[in-house]
Amino acid sequence: MTINYHADGATKLLDWSTKPESYKNISDVDIFNSTTDIYGAAYSNGVAGLTDVGRLSGKQGYKVLDGYWKINKAGEQKYSDNIGFKKTENCAEYLGVLNELKKNDVTVDLYPIWEPLLNTITYDANGGTLSTTKTQQFYTGTPYKTPENSKSFSGTNTDDCEDLGYYNYTFGNELTISTKIRFNFSDDTLPQKLQEFLKHLH
Repeated sequence: MTINYHADGATKLLDWSTKPESYKNISDVDIFNSTTDIYGAAYSNGVAGLTDVGRLSGKQGYKVLDGYWKINKAGEQKYSDNIGFKKTENCAEYLGVLNELKKNDVTVDLYPIWEPLLNTITYDANGGTLSTTKTQQFYTGTPYKTPENSKSFSGTNTDDCEDLGYYNYTFGNELTISTKIRFNFSDDTLPQKLQEFLKHLH
C-alpha cells in the first residue's frame, strides 16, 4: 500500500529534524512525502500514524485544518493523523481500502483540508464619501463587492485668483473659469470622456 501526501498549495513544511525547527520550501512540490507498506507487515509509521498534516502552511488565504486529512482533493470525509497502527492492514482498514489491498496493491492520495481565512479590507475615501461601509470582511474564495466608481466636483475658481476664492468682476471684461475634477476610478476611455465633458462647459 502506497500513501501519497499532497501539499496542495502549501509552500512550507515544518522540518522536525533540525535544531531549532525550521521550515522547508515545498512551493514547487506536489507530493511532499510518500510511504509504502506491505500487507501483513508492521506499519512503517507505527504509533505515529499518518504524517502530521499540521506541519503544512503557507497557502495564501488559507490555514490547514490541523489533525485531519482527506482522501482525494474532492474528498469530504476526515481521517485523523493521530491514530497509530500496528500493521499495514490496520491502516488500510481505517482508510477504507482493506478489501482492495487484499486483492492487489493500492495507492491512497491524501490531501490537507484548507480552511479559508477571514480577510478585512479598509477603504479610505481621502476626504470624500463612500458608497459602502469603510470596512468589508470576506472569506478567501468568496466574492465581495468593492465601492462603486464615482467622480466628485471639487469647485470652481478664476484662472488668476485661485488662492482668493473670489473675484471682483468688471462687467464686460472677459472672464475665464477653471474647474477642478477628480475622477476616482480607472477607465481606459477616460481621456475621451473628459474631452466630451469639457465640451459641455463652453
